This record gives sequence, C-alpha cells and structure tokens, in this order.
Amino acid sequence: MSMPVRLTRAESAALTRRRLLEAAERVFLERGFHGASLEAVAEEAGLTKGAVYSRFESKADLFLAFQEERNERTIERVTQRFRDLGRGDRPVDVVIDYWREKLLHDPPEYTLLVIEFWASACRDPDVHRRFSEQHERILVATGECLEEAALRLGVTLPLPAVELLRLAAGIAHGLQLEHLMNPEKMDRQMVELAFAPLHELSGSDRRAHAAVHSQGTSTKGASNDGKRRTSGRRRL
Repeated sequence: MSMPVRLTRAESAALTRRRLLEAAERVFLERGFHGASLEAVAEEAGLTKGAVYSRFESKADLFLAFQEERNERTIERVTQRFRDLGRGDRPVDVVIDYWREKLLHDPPEYTLLVIEFWASACRDPDVHRRFSEQHERILVATGECLEEAALRLGVTLPLPAVELLRLAAGIAHGLQLEHLMNPEKMDRQMVELAFAPLHELSGSDRRAHAAVHSQGTSTKGASNDGKRRTSGRRRL
C-alpha cells in the first residue's frame, strides 16, 4: 500500500488558497457579492473560518484575489491570440473578438458580480484604489502585447495601446449593462455595430498612411518629372 504524499508547508498553503478561491467563485456566482460571506466560502471549501480569515482580511480582499486570477487567465489567453497573428491580420481585431465572445457567450452572473463589486468599491476609497490599480494592470499588460503585435506586423495603431483598450472596455461595459436589462435585444449585429467605430478608426488610420505614402510617391514622381522637363528646357 502506497504511503500518502506529505505536502510541504508551502504546498499545503497553496492548496488551501486554491480551494478557497474555487469555493469563492461558486459562492460569489450563486449569491452575488453582497449575499456572499467569508463563512459561506469556508463552508463551501470544507475549511474552517480561520483558514479564510488568516489569508483574506475581508470579503473585498477575497474578491480581488479571485478577480486577479481571472485577469491573469485573460492576459494569457489574449497574449496567445496576439502571438498567433500573421501577415495581413489586424491586432485590433483580437480586442474586438475578445469582447464579442464575452458579450455573447459569458454567463451573465459574472457580469452582474463584477458590476455589483464595482459599485461597492466606488464607496470605499481603499477598495476603489486597489480595484482601479488591478484594472489598470490588465490594461497595461495586454497593451504591451498589443503594441508588440502591431510592431511585428508593421501595423500602426490608431491610438496608444492602453487607451485603445480602455475605449474598447468602455464600449463593452455599456453593452454588458444593456445585456443585463434586455438580453434578447443584444445579438451579434448589435455588438458589431457598437465596435464599428474601432474598425473604422483602424481602417482609416491605415488608409491615411497609405494615402500619405502614395502622395509622397506622386510628389516625388512629379518632382522628378519637373526636373526632367526643366533639364530638357535647359538643354534646349
């Protein structure tokens, strides 16, 4: 009979944290942020209240840890999508595709949970600061990947990467609110219409650069023609 593997203290702590975060996700999604409690999370995880309170100071602290893990998974997923882009692809499309998938396929419970916490965080200066910093970190991390993809593909972004992502997030958050109120009204066509300005902005930027390049070439050609004509008159 094999002996059970004895975990190190660090491994045991990591396992306990993992169990708590998984339990927190289930409790938060079922009860919402306000309806959840650290006691309920401990019970769901099959652990003592002390196991929760020794790792998380408050329910907001637990939620931020849960959200941080979700953000890390998002960064990994989006980073891979940027890396998979090839010649002729547009990095901005990765951003739009990401939000389209979330809007059309994510369970509404996640959206409702984040909005509920968002409203609560705005009433607590310390939690608001931490949540804002967390939000900014994911924008900066994905923005770096966006910039790297644009540089590799020779594409000029219409806006600084972080601000482009902020704009996309703002559009998506508005759509998420509308989806909660009128889910039957939110379809693929509505999402495409909402993000059409980003498509246009990216397309017009590329067309502008092409036009400038074309204009420069034409001017250079006209200049050369003028030189040839002038040179011809002089020879005459």
